[in-house]
Amino acid sequence: MLMLSGRFIARAQPSAIGSPAASASPAESDATLKPGTIIGADNAAQYERYIPAAGKFALAHGFRMRITPARRIEWSAGFRHATEKYSPQVTLDSDDYIKNYVAGMPFPLLDITDPKAAVKIAYNWHMGPFMPDDFSLAPWSSNGYEPDPARPNRIVPKSDKDYVCEQFEFLRYAHRTDVDPRPMLGDNANGFDWKARCNRWESDLSDEYEWIPLRLPPDAARERLKILQNSIQTLHPFFQQTIPSFSRINDARVEVQAARAQLLKALASK
Repeated sequence: MLMLSGRFIARAQPSAIGSPAASASPAESDATLKPGTIIGADNAAQYERYIPAAGKFALAHGFRMRITPARRIEWSAGFRHATEKYSPQVTLDSDDYIKNYVAGMPFPLLDITDPKAAVKIAYNWHMGPFMPDDFSLAPWSSNGYEPDPARPNRIVPKSDKDYVCEQFEFLRYAHRTDVDPRPMLGDNANGFDWKARCNRWESDLSDEYEWIPLRLPPDAARERLKILQNSIQTLHPFFQQTIPSFSRINDARVEVQAARAQLLKALASK
């Protein structure tokens, strides 16, 4: 299951013989997943048996799931080759620490009767083909949320827990499988798995890169956007592309705010 841009994309498995038929009734909690189905808070009860607790929480807070046909996701050629080359030598010590691991999937062949199966699955998850050898994101942000005081079952943004980075860079030192040098970057004398850095944090950018102005009231956001617009040529290309869109969105917010004020005034006069 993948979470992309505020949506879940889930893969539908073929229905087993004798599985319950899909039902259009909202009260039915035994509906069958079919490709093309969209699951939201309004119909989540129909698919309850397929949705983990975290998914239910996400749906209740506005996320949606789009069901697509099942398909196999292959490992990269480099990860597969590293698994074939190094996995035969990987073991666990008496304290269940992994030994002789170099790269690839450490325990590709599992026996369900193995008393250490759960430990090996955990290592497979940690060392699996999910993390690239290196990548760069521009910009990168981590956004904070907190329970809504007025509605405890909802969450609201908590801007003082937001972290914004102009450029985030990740470099894997060990267990590399797809980008040379492999499987190690240099001699790695300090034994690093990976390093990551952000060249400019939000605390460094706050005076010139408050790029979430739409969290401000419309009038305050308009002033902030004017300042950013005046210095747009000095900003990162991402901000150059998004600030005009923010301005148009905020103009619509100003119009809505004015219309709302007029409506409230009219209602108050009756």
